[in-house]
Amino acid sequence: MLNTIFACAGIFFAGLLAGTEFTVRFGMRGPLDLLEESSHIIVRQGLIRTLRIIAPSFYFPALIFGVVSLLTGDSGTPFVLRILGIMMLIIWLGVTFIGTVPINSAALEWRPEAPPSNFRFLVERWERLAIVRVVTSVFAFGFFLISEIIIVAS
Repeated sequence: MLNTIFACAGIFFAGLLAGTEFTVRFGMRGPLDLLEESSHIIVRQGLIRTLRIIAPSFYFPALIFGVVSLLTGDSGTPFVLRILGIMMLIIWLGVTFIGTVPINSAALEWRPEAPPSNFRFLVERWERLAIVRVVTSVFAFGFFLISEIIIVAS
């Protein structure tokens, strides 16, 4: 019973993370691309300030509950799926800290009236990394969810 609670909490937070990543990548890209560079920078800086609080508040509970449910849960296929989910979250963290955090940190220093000369290159790099973040967070959510469905169905 306790494992089910941990597993459901992990699914919940992984789902929030996946939804946030999906919305930021696919919901914000189009509107941001329509803005002139100075407005784009102002909006991007606001998003960075907000999401650097929101994303970790979903990520770390998803990882913690995922690990706890792995350690206290069933063996077999659910165990393997939870390991895969945790691996996806670890990849997400790596891409975040190695890829997007440096860009975000630099972006917070950009002056809207004088964008950096490599502005478009950095935005495009961030967008490519964001696709990896979306894919890994969605797969983590899916692996955790399917793992629990198998347990409930058996």
